[in-house]
Amino acid sequence: MRILLFGNSGSGKSTLARRLGAQHGLPHLDLDTIVWEPGQVAVPRTTEAVAEALANFIQANDTWVIEGCYGELVQAASAHCTELIFLNPGLSACLANNRRRPWEPHKYDSKEAQDAMLDNLQDWVAGYYTREDDWSYRAHRRVFDAFTGNKRERYVREARPADVADMQRIRRAVRENRLSDAGRVTDADCIAAMDALGKTWLAVDGDDVVAFASAYRTGNVWALFVDPDHEGRGWGQALHAQAVDWLWSLGHERLWLTTGAGTRAERFYLSRGWQPRGVDPGGDLRLELERARTSPP
Repeated sequence: MRILLFGNSGSGKSTLARRLGAQHGLPHLDLDTIVWEPGQVAVPRTTEAVAEALANFIQANDTWVIEGCYGELVQAASAHCTELIFLNPGLSACLANNRRRPWEPHKYDSKEAQDAMLDNLQDWVAGYYTREDDWSYRAHRRVFDAFTGNKRERYVREARPADVADMQRIRRAVRENRLSDAGRVTDADCIAAMDALGKTWLAVDGDDVVAFASAYRTGNVWALFVDPDHEGRGWGQALHAQAVDWLWSLGHERLWLTTGAGTRAERFYLSRGWQPRGVDPGGDLRLELERARTSPP
């Protein structure tokens, strides 16, 4: 098993690599550790040194998981992998993940030093879909499309009416916040949430729809559900970021949703800044999220 993960900064590469490494006992190479000089910020190693380090790791290990954003290195490593995974959850998810990123001591001397670089990192991440360098979406797309072996893309896209069956399947499969009456949310309701009332996004893993989120133009996150077989893989975070960013773009200052009290969903939202605002008539907890204010200079 030799798994190669790639995508934008904040796409979830390191999290997935650590999980796969622990699950299968795979040696793990973060390409950042061979691209940059140890103990220095943004000081690259020579091209020859990087290529040698990558070749040495591949030759020394029969199995591995390698992850990074460096298209030229992903291209080189792809000749040796047994599975290629392109993580493409969208810009909103990547920016949100970077804001929540814990201290990475192999890259920065302190959390403060890491935070000082965040604005520069976010600016660079935001250009992923428009840049044309080796670390851009265009380069990653070329690598993925040209690869002829076992491969999967994990991505977020807007829903279409043909996706309703998958949305209903996921809604009915969840372990929490289940509808007492499965027919209470109709196919027509799902379609209305795609256009007439708001927008809906799907998380797709390879050929499988694994999660979805819907937001209404009124400022309501109407739905966010993840297939139980795909929990713990960052889909909730990716869809949450997509929905919230879209609602902010409409000019809302406060968003709201309802969820079951004492659930994992409640803990998920609270960890992302949502605040309790009472209980709705149906007994669910009402949560609200206020737009972050920028301090004056």
